[in-house]
Amino acid sequence: MTTFEEARAIVASNRAPAFPAEADFQVATWGWENDTAYQLICGPYAMVYPARNEADLRWISDGDGPFVTVDKATGEYTEHWGLAGDGRPFQLENASPIGEPKQAP
Repeated sequence: MTTFEEARAIVASNRAPAFPAEADFQVATWGWENDTAYQLICGPYAMVYPARNEADLRWISDGDGPFVTVDKATGEYTEHWGLAGDGRPFQLENASPIGEPKQAP
């Protein structure tokens, strides 16, 4: 069984290479879970925490993904792109919050 902390590491290893170092890629210390998966928030610093300066602001995007999940049983990383038919972003069914928001690094 994959733990939430292991899922965070899986997300970082899969998604961080898509960003240059100056984007300061982060995986939030909170997210959602259901019986089978975790959904995690990740991206450039300013997409996870409040922007520290003007340089951070250039990394903010209101795009439609990816919405990232990690399977609890297998550790499989999946990116969900686009919006649902009702125009809302991807969301795990029957999900509950997990993790603890922490002070931005």
